[in-house]
Amino acid sequence: MTERVVETATDARLRLTPDAGRLILVLVGLPARGKSMLGYKLGRFLGWRGYRTRHFKVGDRRREVWNESGNQSGERLPQTSASFFDGTKAYASMTREQLSLQAFDDLLKWIEAEDGQVAIFDASNVTIARRAKLSEKVQALNAKGTTSAGIVFIESVVTDPDVISSMCTWKVRHSEDFKGLGENEALADLQERISHYEKQYQTVREVEGPYTKMFDLRAKVHACNIYGRMAKTVLPYLLAIHGIARPIFMIVVDEENTAHAETNIEAGLAQWARIYPRASELLILTSAAPRAVQAAEALVVAAKCAPAAKRGSMTPLLHAAESPAARAVSGDGAGTFEGQFGESVASLVARLEPVALEIEAAVQPVVLVAHEACCLTLRTLLIEPQIRPISERELIDRHSTMAFHSPEAPRLIEFVTIESGGYSETVHMLSTEPPLNGAGRLGAEGARLVGLGAL
Repeated sequence: MTERVVETATDARLRLTPDAGRLILVLVGLPARGKSMLGYKLGRFLGWRGYRTRHFKVGDRRREVWNESGNQSGERLPQTSASFFDGTKAYASMTREQLSLQAFDDLLKWIEAEDGQVAIFDASNVTIARRAKLSEKVQALNAKGTTSAGIVFIESVVTDPDVISSMCTWKVRHSEDFKGLGENEALADLQERISHYEKQYQTVREVEGPYTKMFDLRAKVHACNIYGRMAKTVLPYLLAIHGIARPIFMIVVDEENTAHAETNIEAGLAQWARIYPRASELLILTSAAPRAVQAAEALVVAAKCAPAAKRGSMTPLLHAAESPAARAVSGDGAGTFEGQFGESVASLVARLEPVALEIEAAVQPVVLVAHEACCLTLRTLLIEPQIRPISERELIDRHSTMAFHSPEAPRLIEFVTIESGGYSETVHMLSTEPPLNGAGRLGAEGARLVGLGAL
């Protein structure tokens, strides 16, 4: 008889702490529990951080398969109705199982053949049996010896009625599954689908492997056997996520600005603070560079808000003689991010990770006062439709840099969360003239949207 070997807590820690070469994040939860939102945000953040990341959504595959099978009518597919998710219907259950496993096979092929680093698998995955099959497939991949992948389950548990109601409404408005239905009819269909999943739902257990459970999409997380990269990057980001809408503002203050330009920036921010209705709530984050601090302190006085928080990680590494303007004149490194700003994108992203987490966690309006490289890098996280690899971001995008500059007046860039999960971007021209009859002036130059899209 073979003696069973029990893994000790120390052995488990030694096994789980090192990062696997590849990471697979498997989302778990009932429909309308924010899984796709979590996947979308995680994918953007990890891609911005520099990992080759891809979000695999089983719902997309299900709709693509049935559209390719000959549906040309544009009518709602039977495979999107609640009855298709009834666990007592053998054919529907078998079909859903096949689609899910095929999508997971695509994920593994991407990891193996295309050198993917972080894959996010977005499906309900509510049964122990389904999750066991996914884990077995990862073990089979690792057994080949060509790559090493770790699997972590991220379960979204939502019991707050207000959050559930909000997520259900969001889903029926944005998912192709409810195309052609009125909102009340769609909500009833979704609720029936949820009831089918509730009959099968089995929460993730420790024996299944490392996991995190996020409760009510707020800063309450239960983590089990989470170490290494998951503990340092993914878990802190999950703790920062929330659903409270708040704007984010950016203004560029570079050290080589003339005294006249600095005066205009301070005057413009002061005028804006006097007319902004939430000025007293502002969370102001500034680099430690002298002129940025000066502008931030002027804004604090005008807004009558909390003192600005200095963040050393937002401070440029360049010395005055190596300013972006001097580099542009000399042609040193022209056309590259590092040539323009004296620091690579990879280095700056690593320094700005804590600031990105602070912005995500903030529940009040945020104002960033920093140099151009810092604002450009954080803007990519907020507004770029598809986060490009860091190697591509090393090339300067003049269209992006132009957003922060104007010969006429300082520009304040505003990012506002939108219903589809992303941000809108508006460029405001700050007025430096005194207000007329107590009214301030603020001009909007243009807007751009980026969002989550269909579920």
